[in-house]
Amino acid sequence: MNKRSRLLFVLVLTAFFALPAMASAATWKVDASHSNVLFRVQHFGAGLFYGSFRKFSGVVKTKKGKKGLRGASISMKINAASVFTNQRKRDKHLRSPDFFNAKVFKYISFKSEKITQAGKKVNIVGKLTFLGKSKAITATGRITGKGKDPWGNTRLGVHVTFTIKRSDFGAVYGLKNGALGDNVKMIVSTELVKKK
Repeated sequence: MNKRSRLLFVLVLTAFFALPAMASAATWKVDASHSNVLFRVQHFGAGLFYGSFRKFSGVVKTKKGKKGLRGASISMKINAASVFTNQRKRDKHLRSPDFFNAKVFKYISFKSEKITQAGKKVNIVGKLTFLGKSKAITATGRITGKGKDPWGNTRLGVHVTFTIKRSDFGAVYGLKNGALGDNVKMIVSTELVKKK
């Protein structure tokens, strides 16, 4: 190998190793014990009332060669009967056909169709299925952080919000008398754990 060939060979190797490592495909699971799914609705045109769901699960699959959540897919399921508002009588009413109809529709689910990311900001487009009806929604939010726990698990925090009109899904109880607003804001703050 002559001097020129050796120089070319060294330059090629240098360029190769200087390339950024391709992000590998991975599966992340929602750690429900360190995550929250909340909802907010206006009560009689006055206060903003919050509730939550205690049981839910989710999986995020990231793509090889994509950093962060770019091009990833997300699926999430919420157990409708796990609704919690800190009052037993109200929670029972919320599980009834007036609201979540939890015996017939056990889950509220979401599947992403497109995810974009700019820096820490994320934009998630997908279909929300509630009371047997699927509607397109767009959730916006941010990556809140990334770290490792004492057991060597990689964790990723994602916080998003979106608003739905419950009447679009057929949930109209309390609308005529103004008891409850139509717009419901969802706050989904998750901690994802990367599968080893």
